[in-house]
Amino acid sequence: MSRYADKLFWVVMVIIVLVIGFLSYVTFFYQTSSVQSGGANNQQPIDSKPQPPLAAKIKNLYVCADEATIRSTPTESGQPIQPAKKGERIAVIGEERDWFKIKMTGEKTGWIEKKNVCDQPPKPTKEVKQEAKQEAKTTPPSPPQPPVTKPANPTPPLTQPPMQQDYPAGAPDSVESLIDGLLERINSRTQMQFGQSLFNDYTMLDSGMRLEVKATSAWKLLPPNYKTQVLQVLSNQYTLIACNIAKIVNCTPNNTPSISIIDSSGHEIAYQNPSGSQILE
Repeated sequence: MSRYADKLFWVVMVIIVLVIGFLSYVTFFYQTSSVQSGGANNQQPIDSKPQPPLAAKIKNLYVCADEATIRSTPTESGQPIQPAKKGERIAVIGEERDWFKIKMTGEKTGWIEKKNVCDQPPKPTKEVKQEAKQEAKTTPPSPPQPPVTKPANPTPPLTQPPMQQDYPAGAPDSVESLIDGLLERINSRTQMQFGQSLFNDYTMLDSGMRLEVKATSAWKLLPPNYKTQVLQVLSNQYTLIACNIAKIVNCTPNNTPSISIIDSSGHEIAYQNPSGSQILE
């Protein structure tokens, strides 16, 4: 009886150990599975860095084929969108197999075969170089141009603003206002070019047959040909005013008013009369 009890005891103990072991294994397996599944759900992807903007992905390449077509899909049967010119720069934003996806105007995109694209602008072909050389050979050289000589001190024209003026017949202005306007136009021109007015006063002598004009120190700054032009303008315009507009003198071809230019001291520095003209200073 005691032997039977001993055997039963050990059988029960073995069963208990097996049950405890099985339960322990099941518990361990369940906990391990829970941890793995939870970790998988919370685990971040390896490449978790923020994606760069589209502008950073764009790569500029060049069309290097003589003939290339941009298509709507990355297949040779894709609908043609437009031809691509050799040497044209394109913005690549993606690729698929043997095709590059390129950015076009606006939001449009297209596809071009990789074989038609290169990293650097294509160099001119031999045919193009030969045509350029042939064209250079056939173009006759232009004859040599004679050297252009410029005057040492070029004198600007006296017509802007004009120093001369055409007066309408029967102008109501007085002779004084007409002379004032004439001197003002000359002063405006010299002020622009030399920074000073040229004349500051005038006197009509011999019943208007002689106009004496007082010059400022700016007279000495004028080049000789400019002085000659000023004297000629004064003579022509005053003759027009005195003889035709105001009619203060009786003019004939041999009897026209004279012009005398004097300095601040009263010395005559230039004159023009029916006998001739001369620049004294």
